[in-house]
Amino acid sequence: MLWLLLGFAWCYALTVLNDRVVAHPGTSWAVSAAVLTGCLCLLLLSGPGPLRTLRWRPLVYAGALTYPFYLVHQSLGVPVTRGIIESVTGIGL
Repeated sequence: MLWLLLGFAWCYALTVLNDRVVAHPGTSWAVSAAVLTGCLCLLLLSGPGPLRTLRWRPLVYAGALTYPFYLVHQSLGVPVTRGIIESVTGIGL
């Protein structure tokens, strides 16, 4: 059942990827899809596959410690960056 869910998530990500590639000129859908598929393959290999050492207990512990900082960075960083871009003229973005 989880493999089916993973397949649907991959298909959905490819359709959303099409919309994002159209919004950013100069990017290739094929290259973006290959990178997305490669990342998904790494995720699949890290389960029961040959990359299962990624489930090493210290790595899992470090991930659990740093994930809240990622969430704070995401929720605070985007509005701060937008505010800087709007207030500073000539920043080049």
